Amino acid sequence: MLYRNPRLKIVIILFILIMGLSVGFAAFSKTLNVTTTHKVQPNASEFSVGLSTSSSSLTSGEVTPTVLAGSIEATNLVITNNNGVSSISGGSAKITGAGPALSYEFYVYNSGKYTAYLNSVTFNNVSGESSFKVCTPLPGETTSSISSDCSNLRYFLSIGSLSIINTTTNGNINNHALEPGSGEKVSIQMVYTGTKPKSDFKFEFGSIDLSYSTAD
Repeated sequence: MLYRNPRLKIVIILFILIMGLSVGFAAFSKTLNVTTTHKVQPNASEFSVGLSTSSSSLTSGEVTPTVLAGSIEATNLVITNNNGVSSISGGSAKITGAGPALSYEFYVYNSGKYTAYLNSVTFNNVSGESSFKVCTPLPGETTSSISSDCSNLRYFLSIGSLSIINTTTNGNINNHALEPGSGEKVSIQMVYTGTKPKSDFKFEFGSIDLSYSTAD
C-alpha cells in the first residue's frame, strides 16, 4: 500500500536486468591446416565469459548498491552462473528526496582459455514495451502527470575504461580485450537529475546484452 503525503513523493524503480552474455563464436569456424594430415582447431567449449561478484574468479552472489547522493533506498541485485549461463536480476529502489544517485558495481570475468573481445553493448526494450525505460503511474497519478519526472531519470553504464551513457545499441566496439583469468569492473548508475519528484510512479529498465567473441 502506498501512503500519500503531499510533502513526500516516492518513486519506485524496478531493476529487471537480465544481462545476457551473447557470446559469438565466429572465430572458431576457421580451420588451420598445419600439414596435409593434421589440423589445429580452437575448442569453443574453452571460451567462457561471465558476470561475477569478484574480479579474480567467476563467482555468483549478491551485488550491494551504493548511494552516491541524495535520499534513496535500494535492494541488492543477484548474479547467477549456472551451466555456462550468466545473468543478473532483481533489485529495487525508492527515491524519497532530491537529486539521488545510485550505483551497482560488479565484474565481467574471463574464465576461459582465449582472449575475449567486447564487440557490442545492446540495450533491449522492457519486455512487451517499445522503450528501454518504462514509467508507470501509481494510483492517483496519470501518464501525463509523471512525464516530467520520468524524463529526469538517467541510466549510465561503464565497462572497464569504456563509458556508455546512451541507451541504444553500441556496436563496432574495437580494441576492448579481456585476457584469460582476468576481470573488469562493470558499473551501472541510476541518476535523477531534477528536483524532488512531484509524482508517484514505478520505473523499469530493460535488459542489456554484452556481446563477446574471440575476434576483435
